[in-house]
Amino acid sequence: MMTGMRRVTLLLILALLATSLALAPGGTTAAPSPIATAAGALRQSDGTPFFLLGANYVGAPDRSWTMWQDELFDLGLIERDFLRARAAGLNTLRLFVRPPLQRQLLAGRWDKLDAVIALAERLDLYLIVTLYDYREDDLSKVATLNGAVARRYAGKSTILAYDFKNEPHFQDLAIAIYPGSRPPLQTDALIKRYGQRVSPEEADAWRRFGEGKDLVPSRFSAEEAYVYANTYRYYQEFVKEAGDWVTARNYQVSLIDYVTSADAAKWRPLLDVLDQTLAAWLRPQADAVRSADRAHLLTVGYSDLALASLPTAAGMLDFISFHRFPAASATALGVALDALGDLRRVFPEKPVVFEEYGYSNSEVDVARSAAYETAIALGLLSQGLGGGAKWSLNDVADGWNPRENRFGLYRVDGSAKPVAYAMRALGDYLSASGRPTGVLNYQAETGSLGLRYTYSAPDALFVAGQGYADPAGRVRFEAGAGQLFVAWPRPNQVDVLATVSGTLHLDPGALVGLRGVRDVSLARSDGTAVPFQRGDMAPAPSDGLGRGDMVSFAVEAGELYHLRFSGAAVDARIEIVWPHDGLPVSQAMKANVGAYLFEQGSAVAVCGTPAPTVRLWRALNNGVEEPVAVGEIRTANVGGLAFPAWDFNDVDVSAARDAHNKYYFRLSLDGLRYGSSIWSHGADARTYMPNQDTPSGVATAAPPAVDAKIEIVWPHDGLPVAKATKANIGVLLFERGTLRAAPPDWAPTVRLWRALNNGYEEQVAVGMKVIKRVGDLTFPAWEFNDVDVSAARDTLNKYYFRVTVDGVDSRGNVWSHGSDARTYFPQQDVPAGVGACN
Repeated sequence: MMTGMRRVTLLLILALLATSLALAPGGTTAAPSPIATAAGALRQSDGTPFFLLGANYVGAPDRSWTMWQDELFDLGLIERDFLRARAAGLNTLRLFVRPPLQRQLLAGRWDKLDAVIALAERLDLYLIVTLYDYREDDLSKVATLNGAVARRYAGKSTILAYDFKNEPHFQDLAIAIYPGSRPPLQTDALIKRYGQRVSPEEADAWRRFGEGKDLVPSRFSAEEAYVYANTYRYYQEFVKEAGDWVTARNYQVSLIDYVTSADAAKWRPLLDVLDQTLAAWLRPQADAVRSADRAHLLTVGYSDLALASLPTAAGMLDFISFHRFPAASATALGVALDALGDLRRVFPEKPVVFEEYGYSNSEVDVARSAAYETAIALGLLSQGLGGGAKWSLNDVADGWNPRENRFGLYRVDGSAKPVAYAMRALGDYLSASGRPTGVLNYQAETGSLGLRYTYSAPDALFVAGQGYADPAGRVRFEAGAGQLFVAWPRPNQVDVLATVSGTLHLDPGALVGLRGVRDVSLARSDGTAVPFQRGDMAPAPSDGLGRGDMVSFAVEAGELYHLRFSGAAVDARIEIVWPHDGLPVSQAMKANVGAYLFEQGSAVAVCGTPAPTVRLWRALNNGVEEPVAVGEIRTANVGGLAFPAWDFNDVDVSAARDAHNKYYFRLSLDGLRYGSSIWSHGADARTYMPNQDTPSGVATAAPPAVDAKIEIVWPHDGLPVAKATKANIGVLLFERGTLRAAPPDWAPTVRLWRALNNGYEEQVAVGMKVIKRVGDLTFPAWEFNDVDVSAARDTLNKYYFRVTVDGVDSRGNVWSHGSDARTYFPQQDVPAGVGACN
């Protein structure tokens, strides 16, 4: 009998073969699109956000770190590993130029690196190539090889970035041979500032008999060794004081907080010297690449947070990479994510990538390490960071260090660990959802995982712990300790994967906002049908989950399931805004508002059983909308057809008596997917906005609730509404009820919605984040370019725009665009029928 682990391993092998066969005729695909940066994010060439989901790769398990040796280089094994990376949902691998590859390239032997890059291109994988993972003090020689690599692979879009060096330290800066004059770290500038810590005689003894024996190059003169000994001592003092400062504050702050505090003022000269020296160290390397290749991104794989935070050097890079291996605790996880967030705060225009992270399974069991590693990836996603690369793809066979041997997604025998299943789920979700914005919450627990997390997004629910019961009654997972991934970014489909076997009960209609789910089918990713139960065969109503739309089925660890179905979303239309006593707008104090609900895309009225909660929202002029009332359901009768209608009575419209004011009304439905019409009420309902909002300050953290304001709709070429076919739209986000702008390091997904006349809203685009500076304030804005406004050239048409923000409570204004934006709607809809009731 086949065990669960053996079956999943076989399925992954079959998936690898399927992936290889499905690439394209002849086994090739188009090269992946180039990756660029814009406004603090990695983006594909079409502007689509890109989240780096990767791993570090040093070769097959039996030849880790020796993969480039002539007798050990095996492209077949590398292809097998690259296919495993694809099967695990990864989009990027990080490679290293280290001996003997360095010597081969200098000798003009490019065949191995050519073959690996061509393989990645064929398999649609991005590569980060770490150029300088070998000992060479002479930066001119390093630059020569960098330039040769850049020239050869210019235009190769499969190369995402060049990483100049893996984990440079103070030592590398102190002993390098720089072209031109010496940088300040190699002069006595700091000795003059801080005074002598080590005498020439002590420096000589330290160099010959102490720690310096392994640090100071033999080529250094006595004077150079003396400078080195003192600058090294200053740096040690700085690191200790920074560590003590952070520890005294219970790790609620980071080294970056220390550096920017008044307590670190005495170390500013040291940090300035380090900044200038790091820039001098980077410059010849970067210049060599940029002289041959202006396109590929540049980074450095820092593990020293002080070096990573230096501004001049950071300005030479396209994104900031950082390495850290936190302990398996919720506290350490938070400290690591905070450090990355601090880097983003310091450099809001630079993407930040967690280029190395992971847990060794010599110390932490595979289920627990998978939960922490997935929480890291989700933390990066929720913070709007650039992504991360786990260390590493494979375990190491017979390595000298037992701890280092067991960091892989895959064991030495090729079987997948739970983290590979988790990455597969996340990769599948990202491929459909793009760059979602969700919220990660985590806490320590006493169970075997030591961690419980919940990641909630508009189209996903990911959890880790001992089983799970959704407070909203949508999902219950009966299982042991592990992770569950439920996602619905694709229309009328819910995707499920778990790292542990169990029984899952879910309500797909409640997840995606559909009424009357029907035509349900369930299959594995290979198309094999899976049995399931519905309705009264699901959990009993006493569990709070036993509704007719419940689906229950057995989940096998590592298997991806697709639950497909049909159902009705809702179109919500305001049919009438009727001033009391038939008064004109200029005199009415109150009005009654009537609404109908239709099955999406049809004239069929929804059944009122069960009755959805319908809310009326109102915005005054360019103000942020506010909820007005919950509709009262009644039965309407038109032409003998009885159907439900919703009334909102005695709505205040008194401000519209002033001809300069106008109201905008729309509807929302609790728990359902819907589109609403927008009704404008005023004597002249066009939006006039000569003065844009000016932020009064900037929030210090991502706000839980925001006001999302359209600040400008700017027709191309300054054309009038009657002639413009395209417009650009600008948006600012503020803390709810204030003019404090969102923090510059926050990158939620901002969506633009548009309704034409009394039609239903539709999503137009996702905003591109940009950084604005006004006076001393730095804050983000979102732009939507080339938006079609051509229908407004007809004076009978008008558009209504508003924006929403994923993952937070957002309210916005409504912007009307037209020559006359009042709503004229003399005839109400007549339903063609009534939909079936649940």
